[in-house]
Amino acid sequence: MTLVVLDAAGTLIEVRGSVGEAYAEAARAAGAELDPARIEAGFARAWPDSPPLAFGGLPPAERRVAERAWWRDVARRAVAAADPPSEFDFDAFFDRAWERFAQRAAWRIFPDVGPALRALRRGGFPLAVFSNWDGRLPGLLDAFGLGGFFARVRASADLPAAKPAREAFDAVAAELAGLAGGEPPVLVGDRLDHDVEPALAAGWRAVWLDRGGLGGPAPDGAVRIADLSEVPAALAAPVP
Repeated sequence: MTLVVLDAAGTLIEVRGSVGEAYAEAARAAGAELDPARIEAGFARAWPDSPPLAFGGLPPAERRVAERAWWRDVARRAVAAADPPSEFDFDAFFDRAWERFAQRAAWRIFPDVGPALRALRRGGFPLAVFSNWDGRLPGLLDAFGLGGFFARVRASADLPAAKPAREAFDAVAAELAGLAGGEPPVLVGDRLDHDVEPALAAGWRAVWLDRGGLGGPAPDGAVRIADLSEVPAALAAPVP
Protein backbone atom coordinates (compact mmCIF):
# COMPACT_ATOMS: atom_id res chain seq x y z
CA MET A 1 0.00 0.00 0.00
CA THR A 2 1.27 3.46 -0.91
CA LEU A 3 2.91 5.42 1.92
CA VAL A 4 1.40 8.91 2.21
CA VAL A 5 3.74 11.50 3.74
CA LEU A 6 2.19 14.82 4.69
CA ASP A 7 3.78 18.18 5.28
CA ALA A 8 2.73 19.94 8.52
CA ALA A 9 2.71 23.76 8.29
CA GLY A 10 0.20 24.89 5.69
CA THR A 11 -1.00 21.33 5.12
CA LEU A 12 -2.15 20.07 8.52
CA ILE A 13 -1.91 23.14 10.75
CA GLU A 14 -1.20 26.86 10.58
CA VAL A 15 -0.41 29.66 13.03
CA ARG A 16 -3.49 31.10 14.68
CA GLY A 17 -3.41 34.82 13.87
CA SER A 18 0.16 35.73 12.92
CA VAL A 19 3.68 35.32 14.24
CA GLY A 20 3.89 39.11 14.54
CA GLU A 21 0.86 39.20 16.82
CA ALA A 22 2.12 36.32 18.94
CA TYR A 23 5.57 37.86 19.31
CA ALA A 24 4.05 41.25 20.16
CA GLU A 25 1.96 39.62 22.89
CA ALA A 26 5.05 37.89 24.31
CA ALA A 27 6.94 41.19 24.15
CA ARG A 28 4.10 42.96 25.98
CA ALA A 29 4.29 40.37 28.76
CA ALA A 30 8.02 41.11 28.93
CA GLY A 31 7.33 44.83 29.29
CA ALA A 32 7.55 46.26 25.76
CA GLU A 33 4.90 47.46 23.30
CA LEU A 34 6.03 46.51 19.80
CA ASP A 35 4.29 46.81 16.44
CA PRO A 36 3.05 43.37 15.27
CA ALA A 37 3.19 44.40 11.60
CA ARG A 38 6.86 45.38 11.85
CA ILE A 39 7.68 42.16 13.68
CA GLU A 40 5.85 40.17 11.01
CA ALA A 41 7.84 41.93 8.29
CA GLY A 42 11.06 41.21 10.17
CA PHE A 43 10.09 37.57 10.56
CA ALA A 44 9.31 37.30 6.84
CA ARG A 45 12.89 38.41 6.14
CA ALA A 46 14.59 36.41 8.90
CA TRP A 47 12.97 33.04 8.19
CA PRO A 48 14.19 32.51 4.58
CA ASP A 49 17.60 34.00 5.36
CA SER A 50 18.28 31.47 8.12
CA PRO A 51 20.39 28.33 7.67
CA PRO A 52 18.55 25.01 7.34
CA LEU A 53 16.71 23.86 10.46
CA ALA A 54 18.55 20.52 10.43
CA PHE A 55 20.76 19.11 13.18
CA GLY A 56 20.69 15.37 12.51
CA GLY A 57 24.47 15.16 12.88
CA LEU A 58 24.22 16.05 16.57
CA PRO A 59 23.24 13.80 19.50
CA PRO A 60 19.51 14.13 20.29
CA ALA A 61 19.99 16.27 23.40
CA GLU A 62 22.22 18.69 21.49
CA ARG A 63 19.65 18.94 18.69
CA ARG A 64 17.11 20.37 21.11
CA VAL A 65 19.64 23.00 22.22
CA ALA A 66 20.58 23.81 18.62
CA GLU A 67 16.99 24.18 17.41
CA ARG A 68 16.15 26.55 20.26
CA ALA A 69 19.22 28.64 19.40
CA TRP A 70 18.10 28.64 15.76
CA TRP A 71 14.68 29.99 16.69
CA ARG A 72 16.25 32.47 19.12
CA ASP A 73 18.23 33.99 16.25
CA VAL A 74 15.15 34.19 14.01
CA ALA A 75 13.12 35.79 16.81
CA ARG A 76 15.86 38.30 17.61
CA ARG A 77 15.99 39.48 14.00
CA ALA A 78 12.19 39.61 13.75
CA VAL A 79 11.85 41.68 16.91
CA ALA A 80 14.74 43.96 15.92
CA ALA A 81 12.61 45.15 12.99
CA ALA A 82 10.23 46.74 15.53
CA ASP A 83 13.02 48.74 17.25
CA PRO A 84 12.60 47.45 20.81
CA PRO A 85 13.79 49.73 23.62
CA SER A 86 17.32 49.26 24.92
CA GLU A 87 16.01 47.82 28.20
CA PHE A 88 13.89 45.18 26.41
CA ASP A 89 14.22 41.82 28.21
CA PHE A 90 14.72 39.61 25.18
CA ASP A 91 15.31 36.48 27.27
CA ALA A 92 11.95 36.84 29.02
CA PHE A 93 10.26 37.53 25.68
CA PHE A 94 11.82 34.53 23.97
CA ASP A 95 11.00 32.12 26.81
CA ARG A 96 7.34 33.12 26.50
CA ALA A 97 7.33 32.92 22.71
CA TRP A 98 9.02 29.50 22.72
CA GLU A 99 6.47 28.08 25.13
CA ARG A 100 3.57 29.65 23.28
CA PHE A 101 4.40 27.95 19.99
CA ALA A 102 4.70 24.59 21.72
CA GLN A 103 1.03 24.87 22.71
CA ARG A 104 -2.07 23.95 20.76
CA ALA A 105 -3.58 27.41 21.38
CA ALA A 106 -0.99 29.03 19.08
CA TRP A 107 -2.12 26.94 16.10
CA ARG A 108 -5.23 25.90 14.25
CA ILE A 109 -5.95 22.70 12.40
CA PHE A 110 -7.44 22.96 8.91
CA PRO A 111 -11.04 21.64 8.85
CA ASP A 112 -10.33 19.12 6.09
CA VAL A 113 -7.55 17.37 8.04
CA GLY A 114 -9.56 15.07 10.32
CA PRO A 115 -11.92 13.74 7.62
CA ALA A 116 -9.04 13.22 5.19
CA LEU A 117 -6.89 11.32 7.68
CA ARG A 118 -9.79 9.11 8.69
CA ALA A 119 -10.55 8.34 5.04
CA LEU A 120 -6.91 7.48 4.36
CA ARG A 121 -6.78 5.23 7.40
CA ARG A 122 -9.97 3.45 6.30
CA GLY A 123 -8.31 2.96 2.94
CA GLY A 124 -5.38 1.23 4.61
CA PHE A 125 -2.77 3.81 3.65
CA PRO A 126 0.21 4.06 6.02
CA LEU A 127 0.75 7.71 7.00
CA ALA A 128 3.74 9.78 8.07
CA VAL A 129 4.67 13.45 8.51
CA PHE A 130 7.78 15.14 7.11
CA SER A 131 8.14 18.84 7.77
CA ASN A 132 10.69 21.59 8.32
CA TRP A 133 10.11 21.80 12.06
CA ASP A 134 11.77 21.25 15.43
CA GLY A 135 11.37 18.62 18.13
CA ARG A 136 8.10 20.13 19.36
CA LEU A 137 6.19 18.80 16.34
CA PRO A 138 5.20 15.33 17.64
CA GLY A 139 3.81 16.77 20.87
CA LEU A 140 1.90 19.42 18.98
CA LEU A 141 0.28 16.85 16.69
CA ASP A 142 -0.61 14.80 19.76
CA ALA A 143 -2.25 17.86 21.31
CA PHE A 144 -4.56 18.07 18.29
CA GLY A 145 -5.35 14.36 18.49
CA LEU A 146 -3.52 13.69 15.22
CA GLY A 147 -0.46 11.78 16.41
CA GLY A 148 -2.18 8.40 16.37
CA PHE A 149 -2.75 8.62 12.63
CA PHE A 150 0.97 8.59 11.82
CA ALA A 151 3.43 5.72 11.89
CA ARG A 152 6.28 8.24 11.94
CA VAL A 153 6.71 12.00 12.39
CA ARG A 154 9.97 13.35 10.98
CA ALA A 155 10.99 16.92 11.77
CA SER A 156 13.89 18.40 9.82
CA ALA A 157 15.70 19.24 13.08
CA ASP A 158 16.35 15.50 13.47
CA LEU A 159 17.53 15.03 9.88
CA PRO A 160 20.84 15.73 8.11
CA ALA A 161 19.12 18.34 5.92
CA ALA A 162 15.85 20.24 5.55
CA LYS A 163 13.47 20.69 2.64
CA PRO A 164 13.97 21.30 -0.21
CA ALA A 165 17.36 19.53 -0.10
CA ARG A 166 17.48 16.15 -1.83
CA GLU A 167 19.39 14.79 1.16
CA ALA A 168 16.37 15.36 3.41
CA PHE A 169 14.01 13.48 1.09
CA ASP A 170 16.48 10.62 0.69
CA ALA A 171 16.94 10.34 4.46
CA VAL A 172 13.20 10.17 5.07
CA ALA A 173 12.67 7.68 2.24
CA ALA A 174 15.36 5.42 3.70
CA GLU A 175 13.86 5.60 7.20
CA LEU A 176 10.36 4.87 5.96
CA ALA A 177 11.23 2.22 3.40
CA GLY A 178 9.62 -0.50 5.51
CA LEU A 179 6.29 1.33 5.39
CA ALA A 180 6.40 2.04 1.66
CA GLY A 181 6.20 -1.58 0.50
CA GLY A 182 8.66 -1.00 -2.30
CA GLU A 183 6.65 1.83 -3.86
CA PRO A 184 7.78 5.46 -4.02
CA PRO A 185 6.25 7.50 -1.18
CA VAL A 186 3.72 10.19 -1.99
CA LEU A 187 4.39 13.64 -0.54
CA VAL A 188 1.31 15.81 0.10
CA GLY A 189 2.21 19.46 0.62
CA ASP A 190 1.11 23.02 0.02
CA ARG A 191 4.36 24.42 -1.45
CA LEU A 192 5.66 23.74 -4.92
CA ASP A 193 9.20 24.84 -4.05
CA HIS A 194 9.65 22.98 -0.74
CA ASP A 195 7.29 20.02 -1.19
CA VAL A 196 6.16 19.07 -4.66
CA GLU A 197 9.09 19.85 -6.92
CA PRO A 198 11.88 18.46 -4.67
CA ALA A 199 9.80 15.36 -3.94
CA LEU A 200 9.46 14.65 -7.65
CA ALA A 201 13.19 15.27 -8.14
CA ALA A 202 13.90 12.70 -5.41
CA GLY A 203 11.81 10.05 -7.16
CA TRP A 204 8.70 10.41 -5.02
CA ARG A 205 5.17 10.98 -6.21
CA ALA A 206 3.60 14.28 -5.17
CA VAL A 207 0.21 15.84 -4.50
CA TRP A 208 0.04 19.64 -4.51
CA LEU A 209 -2.47 20.96 -1.98
CA ASP A 210 -3.50 24.26 -3.56
CA ARG A 211 -5.98 25.54 -0.97
CA GLY A 212 -5.39 29.12 -2.05
CA GLY A 213 -6.48 28.43 -5.61
CA LEU A 214 -3.26 29.67 -7.19
CA GLY A 215 -4.30 27.80 -10.28
CA GLY A 216 -2.19 26.56 -13.12
CA PRO A 217 -1.27 22.98 -13.83
CA ALA A 218 0.65 20.85 -11.38
CA PRO A 219 4.21 19.92 -12.36
CA ASP A 220 4.59 16.79 -14.47
CA GLY A 221 4.18 13.76 -12.23
CA ALA A 222 2.10 15.57 -9.59
CA VAL A 223 -1.62 15.96 -8.97
CA ARG A 224 -3.20 19.25 -7.89
CA ILE A 225 -6.00 19.25 -5.30
CA ALA A 226 -7.88 22.01 -3.45
CA ASP A 227 -8.83 20.04 -0.32
CA LEU A 228 -7.22 17.21 1.60
CA SER A 229 -10.40 15.18 1.17
CA GLU A 230 -9.32 14.75 -2.46
CA VAL A 231 -6.13 12.86 -1.54
CA PRO A 232 -7.61 9.32 -1.81
CA ALA A 233 -8.92 10.04 -5.30
CA ALA A 234 -5.62 11.62 -6.28
CA LEU A 235 -3.77 8.49 -5.18
CA ALA A 236 -6.05 6.35 -7.29
CA ALA A 237 -5.56 8.52 -10.38
CA PRO A 238 -2.99 7.53 -13.01
CA VAL A 239 0.33 9.31 -12.60
CA PRO A 240 0.29 12.26 -15.06
